[in-house]
Amino acid sequence: MNYFTTEEQRQIIRWITSPVDYRKFTVLDDNSNGYHDGIEYFAICTEYQEKVVNDKIIGLYFSFQCNAPYGYYTEQITTFDTSANTEITINNYSDELEVDYYPVIELTAGETGTVTIKNNAYPDKLMELSVKNGQTLIIDNNACDITDNLGLFSYDTDTNLKWIRLVNGNNTLIITGNATGKIKCRYPRKVGI
Repeated sequence: MNYFTTEEQRQIIRWITSPVDYRKFTVLDDNSNGYHDGIEYFAICTEYQEKVVNDKIIGLYFSFQCNAPYGYYTEQITTFDTSANTEITINNYSDELEVDYYPVIELTAGETGTVTIKNNAYPDKLMELSVKNGQTLIIDNNACDITDNLGLFSYDTDTNLKWIRLVNGNNTLIITGNATGKIKCRYPRKVGI
């Protein structure tokens, strides 16, 4: 029987219990027949216990708290370049069928001007952004928050406050203006509820 050394125990406990906020946590289970494959939880360790035999530690038990009662698929990233293509299809395959998903968009302007983003599922929700050449915007559509690398972005003058959301299934996004970037989606997977 193998035992943990004091140093091994200390390193494992330090590593798992050190985060003070939720971190990505993946379960590897050879007996699950793929049930947990590709599922990421956001968890924080709340406590641990030791399994002791003959006054030696043979195992460690950890308890975790998640930020949701379900996990997430791995993050999907779709890149775009408006000089190469302006129409992107994104499949929202979330297990949440009746709630729209709000992606995070990272956009870098290729010139000063206007960039628009529209989802054909919501044609009246055209997002308009006034951008400056080289400006990178991080658009968190769920939090209704936009930040930029230059610190110049203004909600009063640089956007029409329309937010991009994705219906369940295929969504066609049309992006106009001179920009490159990526659209990040991490869809809920309702397992373990």
